[in-house]
Amino acid sequence: MIASLPANDNKKYLYFVFLILEMIYFNKVFPMILGRLLSFFFATISLFSANAGESKLKVGQDAPEVVLSDQAGNMVNLSSYKGKKNVVLYFYPKDGTLGCSIEAKKFQDLKPEFAKLDTVVIGVSEDSQASHQSFSSSKNLDFILLSDIGGLVASRYESYKKGALFSVLRNTFVIGKDGKIKAIWRGVNPISNPKEVFNFVKKLPTAGDYATSDTNLPSPR
Repeated sequence: MIASLPANDNKKYLYFVFLILEMIYFNKVFPMILGRLLSFFFATISLFSANAGESKLKVGQDAPEVVLSDQAGNMVNLSSYKGKKNVVLYFYPKDGTLGCSIEAKKFQDLKPEFAKLDTVVIGVSEDSQASHQSFSSSKNLDFILLSDIGGLVASRYESYKKGALFSVLRNTFVIGKDGKIKAIWRGVNPISNPKEVFNFVKKLPTAGDYATSDTNLPSPR
């Protein structure tokens, strides 16, 4: 049925399906069964959403700069965290969709634990500041969401595919206090990835140990 619809109708149809599933999921209707089905669904989607071809971004490289406005209209510079905080920078397709809502809520739940590890969580999508404000309010999110209209920053992080159902790909990066990429997850499962990222961050060395301990860290990609 979906294949027979025009491209724009495809997007509307899938978005409508996502909204229905989200209402069921967050209202705890059949949570265990639906949770397993969703996990399988997103795991399957992730196989097709990762960028094809060789990736230029590698663990150990300097993280590309990010300068974007957040949901409150404040400019956020990734470089301002250097020497102070680790950064979980995760790219997601669209505010309010099922997978993005689940992923954001799970990152929100882990935010206090990330804070204990000197780590901030930052989400990035093509959505507007107003959309981010609405998304944050409806899901009770209090971490930074950046508006990357046009996908310039997402492109730098190999997380943009123009012409796809949603242009921003679901990828996650961990950036250390030294400003270098520590881990990369591509085409992630929004249900399981926040916990995977947290478990990785727990293994990061302290600020003074980066020079000698970095290369010994296990990396998911």
